[in-house]
Amino acid sequence: MAKFGPPDSELRISLNQFGLYEREIRFYQELADQVAFRTPDCCYSAWDAETGEFVLLLEDLAPARNGERAVGCSLLEAEPAIREIAKFHAAWSQDPTYSSRSGCAISAPPLSINDGKIWRWCNRLSCSRR
Repeated sequence: MAKFGPPDSELRISLNQFGLYEREIRFYQELADQVAFRTPDCCYSAWDAETGEFVLLLEDLAPARNGERAVGCSLLEAEPAIREIAKFHAAWSQDPTYSSRSGCAISAPPLSINDGKIWRWCNRLSCSRR
């Protein structure tokens, strides 16, 4: 499976500023073989820090499939992923080995309430969760 950044250069640069691509590339390069859950084998990875362009060539884990943000998913579909993410977070979130690696920190830069980016995500939350 090939994974690329978005073709829209403005969006790609914006996402790159949050370190999303660097963290994902470095996860596969440095950490994937150390986690207690199944990850696809990475055949190739590359990332350009200036442009945010990246490519990951990953093992196909069919019948698993990528979700579509616009469509969403059921709780039944989301639960296995949530359980695996919870294992990862529990094992690594407080581990100084992981957090001390440049570009691998779990936390994202804080968003200001006045930053337009935060409102894009908040609009996806139900009123009771905002």
